[in-house]
Amino acid sequence: MTHDATPVSYEDTVQRTGQVDFKRGRLIAAVLTIVGFGAFLFLYTTGHQKSAWQAYLVNLVFFMGIAQAGIVWAAIARTARGHKWASSLVRCGEAMSSFLPVAWVLMMIFLYLGGSSLYSWYAEPIAQKAAWLNWTFFAARNAILMGVLVLMSRHMLGLSLRPDLARLKDRVPAKLRDRYLKRIGKVEPDDAKTQRSLLDLSPWFILLYCLVYTIWAFDVLMALDPHWVSTLFGAFIFMTTLYAGLAGLSLATIWTRKPLGLESKVATEQFHTIGKLLFSFSLFWIYSYWSQFLPIWYGNLSEETPYVVLRLHPPFQFWAWVVFACAFAVPFLGLMNWTTKRNPQLHQWFAIIALIGIWLERNLLIQPSVNPKLFDLGPGQIGVMLGFLGVFTLTFLNFASKYPMLSSLGIPSGAPEEWSGGH
Repeated sequence: MTHDATPVSYEDTVQRTGQVDFKRGRLIAAVLTIVGFGAFLFLYTTGHQKSAWQAYLVNLVFFMGIAQAGIVWAAIARTARGHKWASSLVRCGEAMSSFLPVAWVLMMIFLYLGGSSLYSWYAEPIAQKAAWLNWTFFAARNAILMGVLVLMSRHMLGLSLRPDLARLKDRVPAKLRDRYLKRIGKVEPDDAKTQRSLLDLSPWFILLYCLVYTIWAFDVLMALDPHWVSTLFGAFIFMTTLYAGLAGLSLATIWTRKPLGLESKVATEQFHTIGKLLFSFSLFWIYSYWSQFLPIWYGNLSEETPYVVLRLHPPFQFWAWVVFACAFAVPFLGLMNWTTKRNPQLHQWFAIIALIGIWLERNLLIQPSVNPKLFDLGPGQIGVMLGFLGVFTLTFLNFASKYPMLSSLGIPSGAPEEWSGGH
């Protein structure tokens, strides 16, 4: 039996905008942030600087990726015209991107303070690769490219928000409302024009994400082991980042729809579609791993073999199987069932397991390249992860407590008739 979301007016659905402060959630997130800061300082000041920056990098890559994937999923939904399942979800994905400006600052801290601890070529670049892997160029290009992607993300968010802020003047805090409306001269925005801009920009935004995250993967992750190369690694990272972002979007939607009054808009069909996507991405995850492993094996590529072999032997072997189970086996088998996709209470556990799998995988990509003899997953590393989780949650809840968490524009099912002549 199909349970579609009940038709409710936009104004009635967003009546809680600015009235739900998520006080308890923000308090917990603040405590987690303090715990994480303390864990990092403890590692750093007790002679474990490399471990501190290693944990920092793992969680920077993981949480910054989830935040970026949230708004990229909104662009994907617009490009695919997913109006039936995504119209009520895009704002939640956009809200996740509120962490991006903070993440960019955290990235700059890492580039200018932590790089020397993790990258063996920091002080003495490898002669054959010095033109690309020298720290000045390395830091500058990643700061600029990621900065451009963050600015584009903010532009996409602003376009999506402006019609809602103009429409709900009496429910949005005046300071926030005026900041956005001032940019458009406090004139009522043209919804059709804004929708067209979002739809036209979305494919280019997705391409920009793929390009920037490919370079990010080659630079920040692959360059930890500068003698290993894989042309598939960039695509693997930006696709698995989308996988983590989808799981994060699922959890954020499940946990906030009731307090925000969105239960009538985010219903069974939405969770069913997200569940099918999670199921598909779990399968793609194992496919992408196999696509990298197979050429290495049948081609006997000696320059690529050590990277794989290292992660399939102790002390990393056990964790490699845990990653396999969490990122692929459990979500694949669990979400194969029709009921688990459509039931939020069951659905959320498979999203959590998938996120754990991707987080452990990021550890497995980074840690062996930094220290090939130890998989470090102690209290310090867990503490740093909780700190990043706290900051991410704070930015998300701060956004959700102030802005409409439902887009008045939604997503059209196809090009509107008035555009058909030009598209």
